[in-house]
Amino acid sequence: MSRTGFRKARAVLLGPALVVALAGALGAQQTTRADTTRPTVIFDESFPGPQETVLLTDGLVYRVEVEPATAQLSIRNYRRPGQMPLMLMAVNEPSTRGATFEIVPRESAEYRIDVTVAGGDVVRVRIWTDPRESARWARIAAATEGLPHGGVAVRAVYLGPFPAPYGYMADSVRMVSGVGADFCLGVVPRGAWLSGSVGGCALDVTMVNRGADGNAVFVSIAPRWMATSPQSSTQISFVGQIGLGTTTLSHSMDYQILGLEAMAEHALFGSTRFGIEFQGGIWMMSSTVDTHSYSASATHLALGLHGVF
Repeated sequence: MSRTGFRKARAVLLGPALVVALAGALGAQQTTRADTTRPTVIFDESFPGPQETVLLTDGLVYRVEVEPATAQLSIRNYRRPGQMPLMLMAVNEPSTRGATFEIVPRESAEYRIDVTVAGGDVVRVRIWTDPRESARWARIAAATEGLPHGGVAVRAVYLGPFPAPYGYMADSVRMVSGVGADFCLGVVPRGAWLSGSVGGCALDVTMVNRGADGNAVFVSIAPRWMATSPQSSTQISFVGQIGLGTTTLSHSMDYQILGLEAMAEHALFGSTRFGIEFQGGIWMMSSTVDTHSYSASATHLALGLHGVF
């Protein structure tokens, strides 16, 4: 056979072989892709029986079926029994005679399964992967990745005239304003912890100095409701203030505050992690000293810096 004829024969023989190999590779790829989207049973046992464990992977959602529904199921980390996977709400499965739940492991680990049932009945436990819920959780994790969780703010404060005890008589009270500072430790709206438009200070500590009339200290919470879109360079929000306060004089005066305010904040240096903020509104204050009660509406102004993490 000539060299040219040999080349033609080799092409004729190798051509179908390449087609078959390529088709096999594509078929294997399609099978693998299909397997990743199909629920897979990883545990199917009956109790009572020997102690059972199962390996669960972080980031995957699993569906658990317990039959009968009256059985009590416990799934705990085998190495750290005090740590349980995140249990989600029950799932309605009319086609089953048992109870169905969805769980998300906090970490990839071996988990111990314990079952308790009245009357000594046989309990069947099945666990399988839930690709649809796993994909949804993955989308949620991707959407919140890089978002801030909480924040801190330090601000200078002016508080308008409010009752202050003076002198040696318990009923001697006058209205005095003061200046000071406050510190806020809060949760960021539209962040990783709270995805909605509500956030605010989980702890707000304010100290106001009124000279000879002493200091006043307030501890409060301050929820916020965002009023502008996330794309706005200046964010506007409404703030509520609920808290308690006291003075540092010999005649101690206690306060209850209920405030309604507005806040404007603007990012600094082109970063969403740092900003300047201004807050202003009215604190409605009721106060007591000994057996005497007083009330006032005080102007509250605060200007300072904040950072989120």
